[in-house]
Amino acid sequence: MSSFSKTRVETAGYKDCVYGQHYLYIDLHKTWHDAQKYCRENYLDLAILHNMEDIQLLSRPAAFSSAYAWTGLSDEEANWSKPWGAPTTRGTGARRMSSAGIWRDVNCNDNMLTVCFTKTESKTTFTYLNIAQSWSSAVNYCRQHYTDLAMIEDAQTDSLVKSLASGVNVWIGLTRVPWIWADGASLTYNMWQGGKPINTGTQHCVKEDATHRWVTASCSELNPFICIEVSFHISKFTVRFQSSANLTDPFLQSQILQKLVQVLEAHSVRLSKPNWSIQPRKL
Repeated sequence: MSSFSKTRVETAGYKDCVYGQHYLYIDLHKTWHDAQKYCRENYLDLAILHNMEDIQLLSRPAAFSSAYAWTGLSDEEANWSKPWGAPTTRGTGARRMSSAGIWRDVNCNDNMLTVCFTKTESKTTFTYLNIAQSWSSAVNYCRQHYTDLAMIEDAQTDSLVKSLASGVNVWIGLTRVPWIWADGASLTYNMWQGGKPINTGTQHCVKEDATHRWVTASCSELNPFICIEVSFHISKFTVRFQSSANLTDPFLQSQILQKLVQVLEAHSVRLSKPNWSIQPRKL
């Protein structure tokens, strides 16, 4: 027989029920950035459309003033990022330094020569490698043998890397995600008009047409826009039971809580931050 006395246990959790994801057409003509600001101040964000189910939720008003409306998709310079310290890299666009020392946006799968850097407490050194490889291979090689792919943050470093390259094209450590949603998510589904985006160098934002097909446009263009709003219903509940086991044991608590979550999820109840509250046995 167990030596532990009975203890009443209260396991508390929160049930999150998403009951509404809505898209609202706002008939105000704004730039893409001003439209995003409006949506974030009044709703959640500019429209984020991850799949056909989201597209089917769109309902354009009959009296809408324009054939186009901004979505939350963009491809801007802000999407450029450094890989240093990141466990993985992603995207199909990377930067190389041309033979003239000019940075250019090219395909990450192209084969280029490489400049790596090594950073210590006292100094940073750069090494030119006569190895032609893709951008991701260059990143992996530099991380294995040096610190990382060339990090250029000032004019002096830019001149140094240019001199090391000696008139040839080399990879530098800058990449980007070509198209991202307003919440930072990558593009996994698309509705491009004509099957692909068209960007002449100034068309970095995306609007939809009357058939929900996507078209690139200058972010400074004035268009109505679509906001997304998500509603949640949150309710608290408790579960009480008695046991002679040592319910102060963190491992036992974890096992019981895990089982409770499984049972509730089987009934379409999702817990957010489930926690324990143990009440002493009443004498």
